[in-house]
Amino acid sequence: MANMASGDQRLKIVKQYPFEFYDLIFLLYQTDQDELVVPIQNLCKMLGLNYGNQCRRLRQHEILSGHLYTVCTSVSPEISPARERDGLCIALDCLPYWLSWIDVRGTSQRAHGKIAKYQRDMVEALWLKHCFEILPDTLDFGE
Repeated sequence: MANMASGDQRLKIVKQYPFEFYDLIFLLYQTDQDELVVPIQNLCKMLGLNYGNQCRRLRQHEILSGHLYTVCTSVSPEISPARERDGLCIALDCLPYWLSWIDVRGTSQRAHGKIAKYQRDMVEALWLKHCFEILPDTLDFGE
């Protein structure tokens, strides 16, 4: 995947799809470069997070910064006729990781419990995946 967030080329939306994850509705864009991305502004609004702060944190993140895209979006004609603007998006496959490191204390009341549950589930899943690599073979539970 190429990182377009700092480049000159802007991706354009070909299709958009709503999808549900942990009882939260997200918006997915399919772009003209066949990238599947999620708009950060939409995520922040839904989760009650500050868009500017999240963009800054994402751009500074060593891993996630390589999975950000600038996407050209059209503004609704009711708001402003024939106007386009750029929006920052994150690759869909990075959404689970991003959701795992946001601070739930900063989320909206509506999203707080859902994101906290997701993060607890993520901790459990990671432990189950790696526990046998971490635990020493000689560990004795006193059987």
